[in-house]
Amino acid sequence: MAKVGIDSFLLDCRTNDNISEIEAEYGVKGFAVVVRLWQKIYCEKGYYCEWIERSPLLFLANWFGGNSGVTINLITEIVSRCLNNGIFDAGMYEKYSILTSARIQKQYFGVVKRREEILVKKEYLLISVGKMKGIAYKNTDSVNKSEKNVCRIDTSKVKESKGKEIKEIENATHSCVEPEILSSTPPIISLPLNDKTFYDIHVNDVDGWKELYPSVDILQELRKMKGWLDSNVTRRKTRRGIRRFINSWLAKEQDKGAGKVQKTTNGLEKEQEEEWIGDDWMDFETPWGR
Repeated sequence: MAKVGIDSFLLDCRTNDNISEIEAEYGVKGFAVVVRLWQKIYCEKGYYCEWIERSPLLFLANWFGGNSGVTINLITEIVSRCLNNGIFDAGMYEKYSILTSARIQKQYFGVVKRREEILVKKEYLLISVGKMKGIAYKNTDSVNKSEKNVCRIDTSKVKESKGKEIKEIENATHSCVEPEILSSTPPIISLPLNDKTFYDIHVNDVDGWKELYPSVDILQELRKMKGWLDSNVTRRKTRRGIRRFINSWLAKEQDKGAGKVQKTTNGLEKEQEEEWIGDDWMDFETPWGR
């Protein structure tokens, strides 16, 4: 299989205003999260990475140490700010749930342009690469973007029954969160939306959140959300944005649980220290070494 990612990338000596904005608000942790995201993109897919519901948790586990002081909620906030200020392309995220940018793609394709084969997904491109010698386009994936998650599935057969909106997808080959299944059982709780409709929460939703946020009482937090939305009518969410609201809320509660006071050996209590990530955060090789 042809190599996809790259081993190093250029990091400007002088950061632009967008990066400076992140660093001004979140400090060195904000800068570290952005650089780590670039590392993830360049070394894995090369010019993008998927960013779905479970991505912040996996990113934290795989790219930061236990004493880094970086949390799921912090990662979620920084990614949201990066989408707003142009570090990542908001349109690509909304349409395909990926993090990328024209600048990332220019640097990646500039590095790999001499490779014999460069597999790309045409719909993910923000720049023109058609004249590059080794470009080979992958088959367009079937995109299933539900309120619960984003799941890309390569299919070999789709059957549609007459008079019903049912699609049977066979030979799914991509690992992702399972598509949302419409349940005939009544919802556990319903959250009010800004259009005066409700977003129903089912058992499978709660089970998924329990895996992502093991320190959180999911049902109790959902009740709190409902109470907050009932009391803040003008700040209710859209059907499209309610999942982000729920996950941000739960991530914040998960972070609170992880940072509770700890007993020391002499019986005194102290707040768990948030140490910065230390010298190991740049373990990804750069053009000038580690």
